[in-house]
Amino acid sequence: MRRAIVPDSHAAIVARRAEQLRGTTFAWPGRAKQALAEHRTVVKAIERQDAPAAEKAARSHVHTALRLRLLMMRAATKAA
Repeated sequence: MRRAIVPDSHAAIVARRAEQLRGTTFAWPGRAKQALAEHRTVVKAIERQDAPAAEKAARSHVHTALRLRLLMMRAATKAA
């Protein structure tokens, strides 16, 4: 019996998490403009051949996107 219940429960959790990952952080107010500025910072550093600055800017961009994604997921969980 447990084997029949656990896979269904796990599938529901995975489906819910997958649904939360749909879309983009651009849905967050002001994010598209902010992300564009972050991308430009990375590109400019690459054009200057400044690898440490490019890495720092890219890591910052990914960190910001992750932070916003987590906020969005928490909001979606509370709304559900």
